[in-house]
Amino acid sequence: MKKWHKVALFLMGLWLLVVWLGYQVEPGPRRAFAKYIYSPVPATVDNLVVDVRDMFGIEPEPVCYFSFTIGKEDLETIVTRGKFNKVEAGEMFIPNGPVWFRPDLISTNAGRFYFRRGRRLAQEFLWIHPSGTNAYFLLWGI
Repeated sequence: MKKWHKVALFLMGLWLLVVWLGYQVEPGPRRAFAKYIYSPVPATVDNLVVDVRDMFGIEPEPVCYFSFTIGKEDLETIVTRGKFNKVEAGEMFIPNGPVWFRPDLISTNAGRFYFRRGRRLAQEFLWIHPSGTNAYFLLWGI
């Protein structure tokens, strides 16, 4: 095998490694949902908007923001099997975030509010709109 063949094979392997790492580090919306909220992703999850800000899982600030719609039954499954604990509105943390991330639009008298401790003791907040089909999720890092 000629030297330039070896170099070309090495560069191709390196390129494939970079593509694979990029896919692992910056997952698509449905894959991020499965990673951070619940897996398998229910079929009724729609209008999914995601902002993941922690490429390597070490960020101590807000790590990711989610906004999505979901069927009521699937939402109940996520809450139950995802081990979210019901809390009062006053116990929720509402940070600034992307323009579309607006759990503050849910009045303190309406909707449902959940919290759980995630991996590495991360704080995870889930806001459910009074409609029961719109939700917001925030993962606050370490």
